[in-house]
Amino acid sequence: MNAIMAVFALKQLYDLFHCSIQYIIYNDVWNLHEFYINYQGGFVRRGLWGELLFQLCSFTGWNPQLIVGVFCLFCFLFVVIVFVHLFKKNNISWWILPLSIFLANDHVVRKDFFFIVSLLLILYIYRGSLSNWIKLLLINIISVFTLLSHEAFFFVCIPMLTLLILRDKENIPWLHMRIMACIPPFIAMAFACFYHGDVTIAQSIQSSWCNIIPGFSPELPCNSHVNPHAGSIGALAWTSDFAFQYHLSLNFFQSPLHVPGSIIRPAAIILIFYFIVNYIRFYSKFNTAYKLNGFVYIFLFQFLSLLPMFTVLSCDTQRICFYWLCSTFAFFLLIPASKQKGLFPYFYIFSVSKLYKSSCRLLPSGKFATTALIFIMSAPSIGNEIINALTKTVVVQYYRIIIDALSLIS
Repeated sequence: MNAIMAVFALKQLYDLFHCSIQYIIYNDVWNLHEFYINYQGGFVRRGLWGELLFQLCSFTGWNPQLIVGVFCLFCFLFVVIVFVHLFKKNNISWWILPLSIFLANDHVVRKDFFFIVSLLLILYIYRGSLSNWIKLLLINIISVFTLLSHEAFFFVCIPMLTLLILRDKENIPWLHMRIMACIPPFIAMAFACFYHGDVTIAQSIQSSWCNIIPGFSPELPCNSHVNPHAGSIGALAWTSDFAFQYHLSLNFFQSPLHVPGSIIRPAAIILIFYFIVNYIRFYSKFNTAYKLNGFVYIFLFQFLSLLPMFTVLSCDTQRICFYWLCSTFAFFLLIPASKQKGLFPYFYIFSVSKLYKSSCRLLPSGKFATTALIFIMSAPSIGNEIINALTKTVVVQYYRIIIDALSLIS
């Protein structure tokens, strides 16, 4: 199995590298332009990282595409190395890491891996030996910086982080101090929501790069009369109503292969939950009831935190699964066991335990079924596109490897 998954992992790495190079070379309006959002049209969500990039390139004349590419590569390698280390340290089989629902996220050239780097740094700082006040200061600096670079980080990290701090009576005995320590990320999120952007700001940002990037278009990319503003910069001009309706349509109302999205999406989430929990049961040392329950509590909590992303705030299914699994395993493996105990309130533990026991009766687990799912488990890039998801599975990737090998021989 190690050899089978190693070949698959190498194929995934090749595809990710090739895809990322294309995004950088052709200045992709969704992936690369996400890093170009800045404050040249005024304060706006997602603009902090891009403003720093803009000022750096204005001062030095460096190529922003190269800077973004190197930064994304660093983030990708950092996340991969940390998770390989954590899985090895905790005796978890690494076979799920190269799946598209986990680390084989197509969007290496986006802020996704940057989110997880921030999350990992926060958790390593939290469990480190610094004084509590320095820890909280550094955690808030990283959280606010990441939130002002992209507000989606809120759903990945902040609810669980807030719960962790609020329940930490041992290190911060005063409730008012624990509450104050949680406030900065919520203020940053409020600013991101209030200053969500409009077409004027988006156009100013688009124009600001013309003197820095040769051949950069001064006009916002367009799709159609339904969605006139395309690309990461253009999306700043979307109204909330349009964004909600657009994502709901792709997530629930479209019917790939004549199967309604309202059926596919809940079924896919249940399948991922079933697969990952049973994978932990059969392919890790965390196979005791206590440890499994702890994992389930965190896994479900992170799903609830990301529920707005799964429904009305995004249609990038693969990216959201990446957030879900990365954040769950990061919290589960890096929060000290002493902190996990008593982390969740009783009513949550009671409700989840009953739900989990009921699901175990309805969906009996088995090692054979779990192993088989490794070969077919995947997530589509957008919405519920079944065909797109199938192309990312171990089975189909091996089929492609065989076809490519035969074409070289012939």
